[in-house]
Amino acid sequence: MRIFSCVWIILLSLLVNIGIAQENDVLNTIQNKRLKEFPLTQHLFLHLDRTKFSVPDTIWFKGYSIHGPLHQASNVSQTITVALLNSKNELVHSSQFLVFDGVAEGQIALSDFLKEGFYQMVAYGSNMLNQDCSSFFRTTIELVSEKRESYNFDFRFNKRYYSLNDEVDLKVLIYNDHYKPRIKELLNYELLGEEETLDKGKIRTNTEGIAELKFPFRPEYQSEDVLKVILTAGLVQSPFTGISYIKPLASALDVQMLPEGGTLVDGLLQAVAFRSVDSKGEPVNISGDIINANGEVIANFSAMHDGMGKFSIVPDKSETYSLRIKTPEIFKREIPLPGVSDHGYALTMLGERNGDVFFKLAKNFEGPEMVTAVWQMGGLIVDVKLIELQQEIMVHFSKRNLPEGIAKLTLFDHLGEPFAERLVYIQSEDDVKFDVDLPQPSFSLRRPYNLKMKLQTSDDEPVDANLSLTITHLYDGLSADIPIPDIRDHAFFKTELSGAVYKPSQYFIKPAGDVVNQQHLDLVMLTHGWRKFDWYSDMKNKADTSYRFFNYDLFRGLVTKGNKPVPKARLEVASFGAGIETEAFNTDENGRFWIKPEFKGKTNPTIIISTKKKNDFSRVRLTLFDKELDLRDSIVQTFYPELKPFVEQYKVEEYEAKENLDTLFKIWETKYLNEVTVTAKKGGEFERSIERYQTGRVSALTQADFGENILDMESLIQLLGFGLYVEGDDILSTSGAESVGAKVILDGVDQRDLGFSAISHLNSTMIEGIAYAKGAMVGAEYNSKGAAVLIVTTLPGKNAPVEKKEIKNLFTSKRYGKVLSFYSPKYETPEQRHSPIPDSRITLLWKNNLKTDSLGNANVTFYTGDKKGTFLINIQGISQKNGPIFKQIPIEVH
Repeated sequence: MRIFSCVWIILLSLLVNIGIAQENDVLNTIQNKRLKEFPLTQHLFLHLDRTKFSVPDTIWFKGYSIHGPLHQASNVSQTITVALLNSKNELVHSSQFLVFDGVAEGQIALSDFLKEGFYQMVAYGSNMLNQDCSSFFRTTIELVSEKRESYNFDFRFNKRYYSLNDEVDLKVLIYNDHYKPRIKELLNYELLGEEETLDKGKIRTNTEGIAELKFPFRPEYQSEDVLKVILTAGLVQSPFTGISYIKPLASALDVQMLPEGGTLVDGLLQAVAFRSVDSKGEPVNISGDIINANGEVIANFSAMHDGMGKFSIVPDKSETYSLRIKTPEIFKREIPLPGVSDHGYALTMLGERNGDVFFKLAKNFEGPEMVTAVWQMGGLIVDVKLIELQQEIMVHFSKRNLPEGIAKLTLFDHLGEPFAERLVYIQSEDDVKFDVDLPQPSFSLRRPYNLKMKLQTSDDEPVDANLSLTITHLYDGLSADIPIPDIRDHAFFKTELSGAVYKPSQYFIKPAGDVVNQQHLDLVMLTHGWRKFDWYSDMKNKADTSYRFFNYDLFRGLVTKGNKPVPKARLEVASFGAGIETEAFNTDENGRFWIKPEFKGKTNPTIIISTKKKNDFSRVRLTLFDKELDLRDSIVQTFYPELKPFVEQYKVEEYEAKENLDTLFKIWETKYLNEVTVTAKKGGEFERSIERYQTGRVSALTQADFGENILDMESLIQLLGFGLYVEGDDILSTSGAESVGAKVILDGVDQRDLGFSAISHLNSTMIEGIAYAKGAMVGAEYNSKGAAVLIVTTLPGKNAPVEKKEIKNLFTSKRYGKVLSFYSPKYETPEQRHSPIPDSRITLLWKNNLKTDSLGNANVTFYTGDKKGTFLINIQGISQKNGPIFKQIPIEVH
């Protein structure tokens, strides 16, 4: 059995010949130690319970944070932000959720003020804000009107888009809120274009409550962007209306032509791939000729699959070429091919054999040329070869033991400039067998059912997987145009391709080794706007340029004495980075202040804010951690306009005006910013106990941070951040699962290296503060587990054990979204099964914490409700050794 490991990547990278590296700048860059230390790009995926919602539904989701070619769980970010944008790209909701072991769980309750339409769901980790916005997770959801008591309309079309002479076959189910069909109902229908009525008439439902409307798609319909179908039923004075849309196939056509390797070169045989879609992104299968400037036919072409195909040509630099479309007739036109270079190289993939991928490299000029070939996957170098090219040469690279995904071959000239690149899809040789044991082919109403799952490799080894599962009504829970996002699409395609792949799931359902599927996958690699040479540019820039902090961070705070603000308090601010910068200013009349420090260089910067009032002195110290070099969570480094109204930089100056102080603090009351409270009095026991560790990393909470809720000790530990959690008597950190000892000052008595049981009885009303400290000073003083310590200081007389019932609530934080439990009714007794209360659930089950056992097994139990029809079981997740997991099965409920 093959077991994936990062070891193979590291070993292959280190085996590059050092002697050759000294002769070649490209190899020197790749071997650069700084380059290897940069973390892999993080990617996020959200598994949703469905894609069609109505108010007051809740969107349930589980987030998977992954990185690297193995698509392993990533703890690079300790939080993810999930935002909802409307059709105008305006932010209507945003929540932040904690990440543990590479996964985050949560939900979004849809607000009453949201209107019908399509919304974009965006997710990103705090570390991803250092990357381009293209790395964010994005998907679309549909919000529809809530079901009504008397008349509900369920539209079903025979096609997604219509063109001339197609037959439109529309079936509409009419039912009440108890899903009882409305039989023999007379309906009025009207077909509208943009400005006028195109057709109208009457139709009637049958004995199943279904009305059918058929008509040919006429020429006058083709010119419309969309046609509206309106059905009315019920009383004339107050009719019930259902609206849907017929979508004409667009006459606009976009054809992309991409020479293999990147460039057409004079005199060299090359393949040119093409992809044709309409303005809605629907594939259009075209065919025709390749012609020269005189109209002479040079070659023929025809789409092979989903609007994609390829043809071969030997271009001449003195000629110009065009692609002439002959069919379909509606798209007849001529489109020029890319220009021909008179000097260059041609890269061609020849095929695969015995675990190797073979390429041909040719050039059209005389004399030997040194070419560097880099074979890489997921940002990690797998192999590097230095090639002496005379005229043409065949070179091969191994794909043995590579995980599933996209590998890239990039060629560099003797100056270290990339000139050609080829993407190759590597299909896994070790597919996961995912068996789901269904109790029966169909399911009855209000009954319990158990699903048994088994995950194994092709060698029958158990698969350790972290999964989420949803059972959703196919028609009411899934929009016709929006399937549940597929984790395989996001892991394998969207991490490397800039263009969306049409119906991506089709490429994962055929067995590895299927020749036709491999050909179609290769067309996807050739035609989907791959990010040419970006991986190299990004890595080279990181190696050559010192990382700088963005100077967008705003820190706001309040100076108090006791519980009262101190107006006009004098503040001294020192910023330590590459150098030391100081400034002084006063708080406003409300005791408020804000600072925007400037940072330079690569050193972790520190801010010290000090104030004096009547001989009392207080100081707050903040150390910011560079996310690229060390974990850093709470400070966002850059902002994007689409996340308005939370963080639009130009508004900082607008609201710094004196008369807008209240507005300023409301606008910046967000999770993106730290609030610093400087208390103008001598520090207490807790402040003195942590002061000596400030040269390391310290995260602290005091009574001012706890809020009104009573938090138990485990919740306080989680609230501190850094991925701390409790397991048995151990306090652990997710970064390396290191154990953390606890130092507790009980009534002034210092007790060290305690387990969780010694402090579990404490809560937020009993302590002055809690801190997590890490660094050399901690290790030297305590010799504690992992050079980290948890410091808890109790208030005088507050160290006595308390009953658990005194704790009003568990982990609650205004900063992080609280993870709720999905509720599903149970029907365990005859009384429950015969209850007259209707159960018309669209989602029967949302299970976000499903894990396989040591044998690869997992079980779930769910109950059906009163809703009949087709439900879809959708299971997704990740395995640390076997990558993304996906399975979906339709079931019938009668």
